[in-house]
Amino acid sequence: MTKTISVVLTSGGINSAVAAALEAQECRLALLHLQYGQQAQDPERRAFEALCDWLSPQEHQIATLGDWPQLTGSALVEPQHDIEDAAAVSGFAAASTFVPMLSPIMLCAAAAWAQKLGAQRLVWGICADNPGRYPDHSDTARLLAWQLIGQCLGDRLARKVEAPLAQYPKAAVVSLARQLNVPLDATWSCLRGGHEPCRRCIGCVARKAAMAPVAAKKN
Repeated sequence: MTKTISVVLTSGGINSAVAAALEAQECRLALLHLQYGQQAQDPERRAFEALCDWLSPQEHQIATLGDWPQLTGSALVEPQHDIEDAAAVSGFAAASTFVPMLSPIMLCAAAAWAQKLGAQRLVWGICADNPGRYPDHSDTARLLAWQLIGQCLGDRLARKVEAPLAQYPKAAVVSLARQLNVPLDATWSCLRGGHEPCRRCIGCVARKAAMAPVAAKKN
């Protein structure tokens, strides 16, 4: 029997790498990497390419979302603004790196590609932890996106936007990555660009905290 095609939104980070590895066990992979002017665009692309080399997906695509992020005022897409360190992110407000409407637009782009490929699954690699308190990284946002996609594309893409790691904290995702032999060293979590992670932004700090239980077990 022909395997199902699964489109996986793949940033180059740990979560999406693990989600893709899980999908590879049962499905034919179509990996989609979206660029939107983020400061870490180059290292994220290199991480995506490394993941493609490891998984050998049936399809892979790098696409851009154009100039719309310039309208958002997010520090993540404005090189002239420094991204705040994790220590400066506090309270209940979203971090300055939140890009309004980014996740819904990414999901809609992935759904359009899924329809073109005749894919039966659409996978988003968010996990239970939400560093930066991004409001669009929630089950509610995912289910609303699914409803929007269903209304726009009808029965041809009448399926849920799957989030297989949504109930997993980041440390559990890292543990799962080890079990699946995901090449963690090739993934990228830093929100700043450059050849080396800054080790201070929310992406780097969340990665270090998630890796700590694994490092402790080794010792």
